[in-house]
Amino acid sequence: MNVQSVLTIILTAGVFLMSGCREMDAELKQHVVAHWSFAVPVTAKLADLAGKHDALVEGVRASEGGGAWHFPGDTAALRVAHTPELDLVNGFTMEATIRLERLGNPRVDIGVQGILEKHIGKGGWLLIVLRDGRVGYWLETEQGRTEGASTIALTPGNWHHIAMTWDKQKIRLYVDGTPAGERPFTGPLGRCPQDLYLGNDDTKNWSFCGDIADIRILDIAVEPPAFHRAR
Repeated sequence: MNVQSVLTIILTAGVFLMSGCREMDAELKQHVVAHWSFAVPVTAKLADLAGKHDALVEGVRASEGGGAWHFPGDTAALRVAHTPELDLVNGFTMEATIRLERLGNPRVDIGVQGILEKHIGKGGWLLIVLRDGRVGYWLETEQGRTEGASTIALTPGNWHHIAMTWDKQKIRLYVDGTPAGERPFTGPLGRCPQDLYLGNDDTKNWSFCGDIADIRILDIAVEPPAFHRAR
């Protein structure tokens, strides 16, 4: 086989792979419920890149390093008005790129920091950082609360990508793309009329302290190659 034939094969394969990636990206895009990028100037409203869930902004400022917003660990929060799409009854992926400033939270006894919170009602859910740096979650159902935490802890001062997925069979946690725990959970997960809070909870006490670069929610479970890592 001559050099020209080899190059033709390589180029053809490259075109095929690029076409396949575009198709996968297009299909995945249909499952994005909301996507907030914090690599923009701080304003009173943060646009949802998926177009439906703009967030009202309170108390945050630009990160000193740029490309993110800083949450100072007080009442700062983003609030997103409830819609049925945020109930996530058929599965989900919740992911965020974050940098903790410190562990713990003096505003609340259990010492947690909220990333995503919408958990009042039999269908509520939240994603948090526990006082020891592990990623935690709660899911509210008619049968009671299902909760758990990652086997890997986050390090303050470092950027981390965290994710939780549910495929109606198992909950899985990931830290920087590495599996960090799973447990069976078949649901059902009901509906929750509460608004969604980013970087805090509805009481404004589960305050995140640090920087957030990106948050994305999908209505299906995906694996690490499909995650959106902003850092």
